[in-house]
Amino acid sequence: MTSRERILAALSGGKPDRLPTDVGATEHTGVLPEVYGPLKDGLGMSGGHTRISNPFCGTVRIERTFLDKLGVDAAGLFHEPRRWRAGELPDGTSCLLPEKWQPQEGPDGAEVVRHPIADFTLLRRPGEGWFSYQYDKAPLAGCRSREDLNRRLQTIALFDWPYHVDEIASEFGVRARERRKGTERAFVLNIRARIIGGAVVLRGDAFFRDLEENEALAEALLAWSGATPSARGVAAVRTIAGVDPAFLEAAYDALERDWGSVPAYLLEAGLDAPVRERLRAALLG
Repeated sequence: MTSRERILAALSGGKPDRLPTDVGATEHTGVLPEVYGPLKDGLGMSGGHTRISNPFCGTVRIERTFLDKLGVDAAGLFHEPRRWRAGELPDGTSCLLPEKWQPQEGPDGAEVVRHPIADFTLLRRPGEGWFSYQYDKAPLAGCRSREDLNRRLQTIALFDWPYHVDEIASEFGVRARERRKGTERAFVLNIRARIIGGAVVLRGDAFFRDLEENEALAEALLAWSGATPSARGVAAVRTIAGVDPAFLEAAYDALERDWGSVPAYLLEAGLDAPVRERLRAALLG
């Protein structure tokens, strides 16, 4: 069996010839930067790079040679930055970071990263490890009603989409198709869909109170948190399949008209033109 056949057999309830394996096909099954180099050393591997395309999540983009060495069956499809810059891990090891990831030093020595569109800030305190970026505050903690959320749809749509990963949809599609031609691995598409987790990040502990005391607000936040990655998924799949970008716009509009899980008041409130265009640009390139 090829790796792709093995994973498809497992997912369909069949009998693969062995247990399929994955290292780094998703953010949650990845390798932390601090241990990637030592792992390669232990495997007798040299050369290559430690690339971290989304420093907030703090996992490495696994190299093909590493996957080959371990006989891994899955490979991740992630949107990537167009350009990289030299960086350094907390232990002094060299790495590559997105060119647009440019932390600034805060007054207390913390690393500060401000999203250029959505209204939130990431912090990493002095002395903390790489995997320690946190939101400065819950961006929607002050919302009291679904009308308040309607005025912050931009933040909901973009909070989990890394602005420093600036590859546009057409570039992503070309790269994905080329990668598939050169391997028998199964690819895992990553569209960053966090619904419950996203609501907790956006509202903080207030979200759990909302479930009991403000159901309308909780329902609206969960619905919109689910609708945005759905649109991302449609865009990504269509792009990988080689569909003309003009069709992507039509698909997005169709999805927008048929978001059955989105309460009517969100569709009625909609997005003002500037926010709509920025959102479409982020989703569709």
